Amino acid sequence: MIRAVLFDLDGTLLDRDTSVQQFVAAQYERLAAHLSHIPTQHYISRWSELDCRGHVWKDKVYQQLAVECDIVGMNMTARFVKTPKSRFSDRGLLCGKGRDRGAPSHAAG
Repeated sequence: MIRAVLFDLDGTLLDRDTSVQQFVAAQYERLAAHLSHIPTQHYISRWSELDCRGHVWKDKVYQQLAVECDIVGMNMTARFVKTPKSRFSDRGLLCGKGRDRGAPSHAAG
């Protein structure tokens, strides 16, 4: 029986930024054969920027990274995103004030 549910809306329990950076750094190492032409720190920081603190669908993050960083020889979205096609998948990727974040309107902060 569930006795309590914790919500970490402000990052008090989990430092999401650090966790994401560690995840992306490990991913870069695993894919070095495809990503070695991209400086490690650029890949990590650009992934974080495109992710907009989790407000952008990951298929959009990987698609944009593939274009910006000229990643060839692999399908970034198929390799990393295991979610069904969403009705929001054709929305924009830019993050910030006045821009569509690529996430459902109820999820955008």
